[in-house]
Amino acid sequence: MNATQQALTGDTPHDAGLWPRYVTGGAIDHAQWLRARAESQFVGTCRRCGDYLVPDPPAELAGRTDYTARCRRAEECGYELAAPGGRVMRHSGRRSDQPGKPPKTKSTDATFPVRP
Repeated sequence: MNATQQALTGDTPHDAGLWPRYVTGGAIDHAQWLRARAESQFVGTCRRCGDYLVPDPPAELAGRTDYTARCRRAEECGYELAAPGGRVMRHSGRRSDQPGKPPKTKSTDATFPVRP
């Protein structure tokens, strides 16, 4: 994506595909996220297939708010973005976040021999 395309879409390669209006100071803007959910809006662009990201409801766990968004084509693409504690992760080791690598399926996972 060149600079002109980034300017038009508001997408930056360092915000995991989230559009700038949903990120403030490297963290998810809670009010904007809830507004997007209420109005059935998209929150970004899928890093794998280029479709839109749909926000999930924020999850409150042990005083921490976690945010997730999934590709609109979840069945075909499977991309999922996570922002633990509202922090937007810059780089991820998750297989689904790496370009060109499809998510592992159970049929391709390593199996371990069973001892008799």
